[in-house]
Amino acid sequence: MEKCNIQGTEIELPIDLIENPEIFSHVLSLDTWNCVLTPDDRKHLKKFLPVLPTDYPHAQEENLRSLFGGENFKFGNPLETFQKKLQGIVNVCKTFIETLTYQTNW
Repeated sequence: MEKCNIQGTEIELPIDLIENPEIFSHVLSLDTWNCVLTPDDRKHLKKFLPVLPTDYPHAQEENLRSLFGGENFKFGNPLETFQKKLQGIVNVCKTFIETLTYQTNW
């Protein structure tokens, strides 16, 4: 498990979830959204999604399909960006720890 601070909230995530994009995309998927999360969970998470036009009733579903399907938005896919940031933070921490370990063994 790896401790991560995400916008002020500290959580522990399995290292494989952080380091392996396939595991990450399998866990954070449209299937998870539709079949694992409760309606209350989805309602809460929808607060963090962009507000879409109300004249097109399927806009939210299409947006979610695009998000979980890996499609690019303006600057890439937010889920892929999030996974890469998590992976980068873990790699920096590992390098720092390895450096400290190397220095203390002298």
